[in-house]
Amino acid sequence: MANRQDHEQVVVSGRELSPWEDAFAQYHDMNLLNSSYVFFLQADEPVTEQLVVNGARMLRASYAMLRMRIVDEDGKRYFRPMDEEVIDVKTLSGDWETVHVGELSRKFDLMNGPLWRIRLLEGDVDDRKFSTTMICTFFQGFVDGNTVMRFIDSLLTNMETVGEQACSVVKQEKFPLSDSVETAVQLAPPTTEERHFFQQVALDIERFGYTQNPYIAKFGAVMSRNPDVRKDTRLIPIELRVEQTAKLISLCRKNGTSVNGALTAAAALALCKIVQGGQVTEDLEILVSFAVNMRGHCKPAVKPDHSFANFAPDIEMLLNVPAQGDELEEFWKFAAQCREETLKKIEAGEPQLVLKHFRHMKDTNYSMKRFLKPYMENVADGYREDTLFFMSNLGNLDFLSRERKFQIVSRHCACENALMGPTFCHYVATIHGRLLWSLVYYTNVTTKAQAQEYANEIVAILIRAIDADFQ
Repeated sequence: MANRQDHEQVVVSGRELSPWEDAFAQYHDMNLLNSSYVFFLQADEPVTEQLVVNGARMLRASYAMLRMRIVDEDGKRYFRPMDEEVIDVKTLSGDWETVHVGELSRKFDLMNGPLWRIRLLEGDVDDRKFSTTMICTFFQGFVDGNTVMRFIDSLLTNMETVGEQACSVVKQEKFPLSDSVETAVQLAPPTTEERHFFQQVALDIERFGYTQNPYIAKFGAVMSRNPDVRKDTRLIPIELRVEQTAKLISLCRKNGTSVNGALTAAAALALCKIVQGGQVTEDLEILVSFAVNMRGHCKPAVKPDHSFANFAPDIEMLLNVPAQGDELEEFWKFAAQCREETLKKIEAGEPQLVLKHFRHMKDTNYSMKRFLKPYMENVADGYREDTLFFMSNLGNLDFLSRERKFQIVSRHCACENALMGPTFCHYVATIHGRLLWSLVYYTNVTTKAQAQEYANEIVAILIRAIDADFQ
C-alpha cells in the first residue's frame, strides 16, 4: 500500500521538465517542432469519432503523461496533471495534406493541455472496406517516433476492445509518469572541458552565424525570391513495394551495411547529383543529422511501450560523398561508410554530448531564443541551417504489421520546421513489409517541383541498386 501511495503522489505532483524537454517547450514557443503523423486506416466498419474517443480515453487512463499539461512555476516548467479530462478528437472535412499542414502549424495550449490531439477525416467505402485517415499531433517534448508508433498500436487495440458506445473508463494506471531520457541514461553532468566547448560553440555562432549548405548556396531559398510565400511544412510520400523492400534488406546484408546506411547514402547522393547538375563529378562534403533511439542505452533499458517521452536526440555527421557514387559498386561502399560513420558517432557518446549541451544551456540560462538569434535574424533572406538533411528510420515495425480489425495501410509524418532546420527531413518506417518514406520539405525553402525531383532521384538510385543485383 505504501508503494501505491508513493506512486500516486508522483502521478499527482508531476515533475520538472528536463533540459532536453524544456528545449522543446522553448521551440514550441517559437511555433517550431510540432510532430504530426498521418495514418491511413482500413476496416470492415467505419471509424467513428466516438470509437476513437473511447479508445483514446482508455489510453489516457493507462499513461500518466497523456494527462499532463506544462506550467511555469518560479521560472521553471513542470509537467502537471490537467484539471479535467479532455480528449481532443474531432472529425474534419478536406484533403489530408491540407489538414496535416494546419495541424503542424497549430500550437498547443501547453498551460491547460492536453499535449496531443487526433483528427479524423471523412472516409470512403470501397469494396465493403472503410478507409479512414487519422492525423495524430503531439508536443514533441514527450514523444519520438517510437513513442508514437506504440501510441497508435495501443489506440487501435483499445478501439477493438471498447467498441463505439459512449462509456466511462475506470482509471487503470499501467505506466506512471515517464522519466526523462537524461534520467533514464543516468547522464553525467558536463565536464569542465565540455562546458568550455559548449561556450565556444555559442560564441562562434554569435560571432560568425551559421554557414550555408551546398543546396541553398546554389539554388537559394524560395523566400529570398518571394518574401510573401507561405511558410508551410509539407511532405512527399515515397513507398517501396513489399518485394522491393525485401530485396533492399537482403542486399544491405550482402554488402555489409544496414538499411539505414543505404537510405542515408541514397538521400546524400541524390542531393549531391542535383547540386552538381545531374552527376556527382567530384567529392562533396556535406553535414547531415540523424536521430538516435537511446532506449537501449538506458539503465535499465526502457521498453518503447512502457513510456511516453522523447528518447531520440539527433546528432550531426560529416559525410564525404564520393564522385560517381551512384555507380553500383561505389553506392554500396558509400552505404557501408554511412553505417560505419553512424555507429562511430553513437559509440563515441555523441548523443549523450548533445543532451549535456542542453543541460549546460539550462544551467547557464542560455535560452534557445538566444542560441538561434543569429540564425533567425537571417530567416527573411531564406536562411537555413548548414545541415543538408535529417534522417530518422524506425526500422521494421513488426508489431504494427499483424492482422487486426483496424489495419494501418500506410503512415507518413513530419515535424514543423518551416522557420529553421535542415533543408530536407526524412522519416522512414517499414510496415507490412513495405518501406514508407516521408520526404519533408518547406514551401519557403524549396518548391514542390524541386522536392519531387529529389524524391524521384532517391527512388531511382535505390531501384537501380536493387534491380542491378537481381537481374
